[in-house]
Amino acid sequence: MTLWYLVLGKVLGAVASCAYDYRVSSEDMENLRLLKKYLQKHSIVVYFNHIFLGDGPLVLAFLLNTLGDSIQAIGVAESQKHYDFTRSPLHALILRAGSLLGVKAFPVVQHYDRDAYTYKERLTLLRNFVSGARQILSRAGGVFIIAPEGTRSQDGTLQKAQSGIKHLGSYGSVYFFPVGIVPLDEFDREISLGSKFRLRLGEPFSLYKLSEKTPDRVSLTDSMMLRLADLLPENMRGFYACHPKS
Repeated sequence: MTLWYLVLGKVLGAVASCAYDYRVSSEDMENLRLLKKYLQKHSIVVYFNHIFLGDGPLVLAFLLNTLGDSIQAIGVAESQKHYDFTRSPLHALILRAGSLLGVKAFPVVQHYDRDAYTYKERLTLLRNFVSGARQILSRAGGVFIIAPEGTRSQDGTLQKAQSGIKHLGSYGSVYFFPVGIVPLDEFDREISLGSKFRLRLGEPFSLYKLSEKTPDRVSLTDSMMLRLADLLPENMRGFYACHPKS
C-alpha cells in the first residue's frame, strides 16, 4: 500500500493546496521528519483541534502528501452522523469513496448524538471502531487520525476532550502526534474553502513518557490536550487556557 499512498498523497496534496492556503514552518517540519523516523518501528495517532468540517481532510491530505512513502495503513475516526446516508448523503459518499481508496473510516456515535441511535447500534459501532483502530495501530507504519473533542468548536477554541483517545495508546507500539490548526484569516465551521491556515506540528510522544511527567491532579487525556494547546495561540486554547500545566 505504501506506493499507493504515495501516489494518493500527491493527488490529495494538490487538491488541498487548491482548496486551502496552508503553511508549515521549517521548525515544525523537523517534528514531521522525526515522525517519519518513528513510523519505521511504531504506529502513530494523529490528533488535532476540530474547528471546521474540512480540517480532518486537510490533515489527512497533508500527512499522505508528506509521509505517503512511510505509511502502511491509515484510518480516520468519523462521526456516524456524517457516515449515515439518511442524514448526510454527501459526506457519507465521500467517506465511503475514501475507504475504497485505502483510507478507512471508522464511525462512532458522538456524545451529542446519542439519542439518534439505539444502545445496540452504538455498541456495535464502538466495537467496530476499536477493532479497526487496533488493526491499524498494531503494525509499524499504521496511522490513525482523530479529533478528540468529538465535535466542532463553536468559537474556534479548544473544548474539553473525550477520554477515549488515551485508550488508543494500548493498541500497539503507539506514538501520539498533535497537530494544531490555526486560522490566518476568516473561516467558517463548514468546508471553508479558500481560507488560510497554519499547521503547527508537535513533537511525537508516547503515553508512557507522558504519564511519567503528568502530575496526579491532571488526567492523562488532559495532559495530551495540553500538548495540543501549546501549539495554539492563547486565544484558541479554550478549556485548556487556564488548565494546570503538566
